[in-house]
Amino acid sequence: MCSSMIHPCLTGHFYIIEGANSSGKTTLINELKKVYPNLSAVYSVPPEYAAIRALAYNKLSEMASLLMYLSANFEMLRRADNDFVVFDRSLISSFSVFLSRKPEEEWNNYISFFKETLKFMPKISIIFYLTVSEEQRIKRINLKSEKEKEADLNELEWEEKKDQARRFLLLQTNIRTVEIDTSNLSVQDLVNKVKAVIDSVF
Repeated sequence: MCSSMIHPCLTGHFYIIEGANSSGKTTLINELKKVYPNLSAVYSVPPEYAAIRALAYNKLSEMASLLMYLSANFEMLRRADNDFVVFDRSLISSFSVFLSRKPEEEWNNYISFFKETLKFMPKISIIFYLTVSEEQRIKRINLKSEKEKEADLNELEWEEKKDQARRFLLLQTNIRTVEIDTSNLSVQDLVNKVKAVIDSVF
């Protein structure tokens, strides 16, 4: 039976790497692709969305911004062509950005909408939720290119609220979630932790 409404016959092993900026997601995915040569990475926003993405939560309304990110999420999902896939973020992050702009007492109003969008995803084996201390996050941001650094620093004030929203949303998914604090982990230690979990699923 096909598992995704966007990609009707997408079945296999699917993992999501969630987390804030500079928590180690991209580094982890790059290293996992070396460990598993048949692993495909699906990123949350396709390159051609760059122009409209720049308008999100700026020129676009909050709801229009959320819908733009969801559209991008679903477009990248549609392009997945493997049965062993890791998603670099997902609609969970898209909703966490949206909720971070809302008062917490309003978050429950969007649970039904969130759960409806989850139905478009394939069956996810595990969500790896990467966290990082603020001190370590800033150190990592300062090592990035000037363009990336500027973008991440502009979002810094929202990171704590986005993480709160992300935790709230993860509780609504009923998907196995493995939380890993990457603050004091080497890249190899992080890869080993994630690999051990993935290998236990196969």
